[in-house]
Amino acid sequence: MKPLLVVAHVDDPDLTVLGDVVRDHGVPIRIVRPFRGDVLPAPDEAAAVICLGGKESADDPHDYLLRERDFLRTAAATDVPTLGICLGSQLLALALGGTAVRGSDRAEVGFVDVTACGAGLDHPVDFTGTRFSFHWDTFQLPPDVTVLARSRDFVQAFAFRSAIGVQYHPESSVDGIAGLMAGEPDKVRAAGADPDEIRYKAPEFADPSRDHLADLVEHLLAPALCPSPGAGHEH
Repeated sequence: MKPLLVVAHVDDPDLTVLGDVVRDHGVPIRIVRPFRGDVLPAPDEAAAVICLGGKESADDPHDYLLRERDFLRTAAATDVPTLGICLGSQLLALALGGTAVRGSDRAEVGFVDVTACGAGLDHPVDFTGTRFSFHWDTFQLPPDVTVLARSRDFVQAFAFRSAIGVQYHPESSVDGIAGLMAGEPDKVRAAGADPDEIRYKAPEFADPSRDHLADLVEHLLAPALCPSPGAGHEH
């Protein structure tokens, strides 16, 4: 079986929850770190793609980010199921013709209420819920991309063909959130959030977040796990 390809922007990404969810489907995970020089494979070598978050801005002129955007553009155009998370969603938005918005003065840090809207109301994945968010940058979407969910200040989920972007972090574990709060407490406070309160709340939302991630992963992997009749055969 083809692997789930995870594009990471740190050496040790928080894969505790994602690993458990993917393991339930018996799909192997392959991690690539383009910032370390890892070569991205052709998108169709993966059952699905998840592009994770990171500290970079999506329009930073790093060669590896340009390669990631090209990779995501090809994946979306060829209907390889793709999920972009936080920075991954911003890279996906740029790959599809959108623009990056740096350093918004309305940073979202902590647990935010996300509400499905428009086509998101009928989507197989339920996007409505309280989600962990940790971003300062955002994006402007091109007109041919469908908005699936919003929070008070931001687009939170969007879709284009088989690709989905989410601004929040469904993959974050309780320990991962605690690590973020411990690593940048001053930046969190400057955004108007309380790192201790976020750490305290994290266990409350752990199960709903895992369930949401499981729904997203099941949606991504469905074509690989249940291929349509005749898939892969020439006529």
